[in-house]
Amino acid sequence: MSSTLRANDAIIGVIRGRRRRTGAIELLRVVRLRTIAAACAALSGVTLAVAVAGMRSAAPPPGPPPAMPLWVDPDSQAARAARALAATRPDDAAALEWLARRPQATWLGPWLGSASGLAAHARRTVAAATDSRALATLVLYALPARSCHFEARDQELARSYRARVRALADAVGRRPALIVVEPDAVAEWRCLPPAQRAQRIALLRYAVARLTALPAARVYLDAGHPSWQPASAMARRLARIWSPGLRGVALNVANFQPTARVVAYGRAILARLAHLQGERSCRRPAASACRRFVEKRFGLLVDTSRNGGRTPRGESCNPRGVAVGEPPRLLPPLAGVDGLLWIKGPGSSDGSCNGGPPGGVFWVEYALELVRNSPWFKRGAAG
Repeated sequence: MSSTLRANDAIIGVIRGRRRRTGAIELLRVVRLRTIAAACAALSGVTLAVAVAGMRSAAPPPGPPPAMPLWVDPDSQAARAARALAATRPDDAAALEWLARRPQATWLGPWLGSASGLAAHARRTVAAATDSRALATLVLYALPARSCHFEARDQELARSYRARVRALADAVGRRPALIVVEPDAVAEWRCLPPAQRAQRIALLRYAVARLTALPAARVYLDAGHPSWQPASAMARRLARIWSPGLRGVALNVANFQPTARVVAYGRAILARLAHLQGERSCRRPAASACRRFVEKRFGLLVDTSRNGGRTPRGESCNPRGVAVGEPPRLLPPLAGVDGLLWIKGPGSSDGSCNGGPPGGVFWVEYALELVRNSPWFKRGAAG
């Protein structure tokens, strides 16, 4: 039924339900009602057109990363250490050179100084990768209250964090990059007091919104690892932050879990997340239809930097006996795993524990142990 016919029926109903008026007054009233009805019909048409246009113009979900090589920093900590040992310890230098030839992520945080310092470092990294026709991996690691204790300067720190996020977004611009958002931030927030937890969620939402707006970036929210939070609990947490612009989740950052276990965990998280968001094919998260949806819609990044050997139990700070895992590479978009990456730089200390230097400092002896324990090094993996 057309809008004009509906308007006519409405007018007739009004006329029948009221006392009959004189001819002139009734005619005037009918004209007014027809005018109002026509205006409403026009407005409805405009509203529908706007809604349809909005649906058509909605950005599609981000696809897999572009088919580009991952960027290798020629001046990484491992590369500098290899050069320093070349004359006096050639075998060790060769092992470190093997490490340095593999792409690793660039971490961005408060140790780089102000927002402008972070932006400068990110801009140099992305520019160098672009000039090499390669893809940089950036890790944003700048949230306040990481120690799970109240800080009196929380509001000031929150403003600084937002400034760093904006600086990172400006530095990347329209160039391609992989961006991992805040390792550990979602998995560990239970330790925060309610006010700081609410602040963390708000800041993560802010970071996700700004970074997913970048046209060529692929953004992944960190989701811990399978020995930390159950998949259902992690999905509920992610649902409070999630944006359609996210490509997927990053997993196992700086940890030691086997790749197959990590991938299964990531798929379980995303299936439950899709279920929480009302995806029809995921009414039953364990169903094969849901798995197909998850593998098609989302991508996983798995950190394999230290999962090539044993999985230590109850020890995560510079544990001994662990090994570098499978060398980094992007994967074809077939099974929902976008890439195996070295997000944590092998040899970068976890902190002053087990004989290690402060966190983030490159520890040559530990790096050599990680490399020489690795089956990929032993069989001479190329690339």
